[in-house]
Amino acid sequence: MRVSLINLNLIGPDAIGQNLLQQLRFFQRSGDEARIYVPTPPEQIPDEVLPFVTVTDVETLRSGADAHFAASDLYVFHYGGWYDLLESMQTLARGAVILNYHNVTP
Repeated sequence: MRVSLINLNLIGPDAIGQNLLQQLRFFQRSGDEARIYVPTPPEQIPDEVLPFVTVTDVETLRSGADAHFAASDLYVFHYGGWYDLLESMQTLARGAVILNYHNVTP
């Protein structure tokens, strides 16, 4: 299965960053092809994760230019606040979408 994990950023010590890294590792252990997509360069992440991170913009994702993203079976969008890459949901032609909603305090 191809999995795309999408967020505003990837900062290793951050709670959402840790969630992304653990999801990436989970899917990889399961034999899936997983990648993380962010609009800004990652910070403070393990070197072995870098090959699985793509710094991109919404137009690239919408256009289908990234083969992995375009052919993913599962998209996990992390939402801690609005960011441009969320707009790529509107043009997905296949796959299931999960919205991982963060920063909700009762």
